[in-house]
This record gives sequence, structure tokens and C-alpha cells, in this order.
Amino acid sequence: MAAVADEEELQAALAMSLQQSDGAAEGSPLAAAASTLAASNSAAALAEAGTMQVLKTLLGNLVKSPAEEKFRRIKLSNAKISKALSCPGAEALLLAAGFVKAG
Repeated sequence: MAAVADEEELQAALAMSLQQSDGAAEGSPLAAAASTLAASNSAAALAEAGTMQVLKTLLGNLVKSPAEEKFRRIKLSNAKISKALSCPGAEALLLAAGFVKAG
């Protein structure tokens, strides 16, 4: 049941990011990154890397505080974030949602 709630929260966060982006629609970089993430990674690989949890956290922070610039930075020096974003499509999804790389 918690996994379903996590998935719904991630979808809500992605929807919020789409609204923040200029004219994001199907065929957009965000949609392409989400497709890559889903098609290129098994659920086990995403779980092992912690990808979905990190995406949920980063996007959830953005939803809670959309005006806070600090929640739009991807700290690649953080080992947990770096590992999570090693899955194809994960980093591209955040970049397409308006995040920027930092350290």
C-alpha cells in the first residue's frame, strides 16, 4: 500500500514539475526522460540504486516549496543522489523538470 502512495506522490511531483516548465508536453524532454527511466531500468535496478526514493524526495521538496531555489539543485557530490541518478533517464528527468547540477 505504501508503494502505491509513493508512486502517486511521485506522479503528483512530476505533474507539478511539468506545470513549472515552459510548454512541457508529450514529446518534451521531461516525457522523454520519464520514458527512458521506465524503459531502460528494471524495478529491481531502480530499487537497488534508490532512484525512485531520491526522485520522490527531490520532487516532493519542490512541490512543498516551489519558490525555494535550493530545492532545484542536484547535489551530485552526495553519494546517495549520485548512485540514484546513475540509472538511465533519472538525471535527465530532473534536468528537464528545471533542476540544475550543483557540486
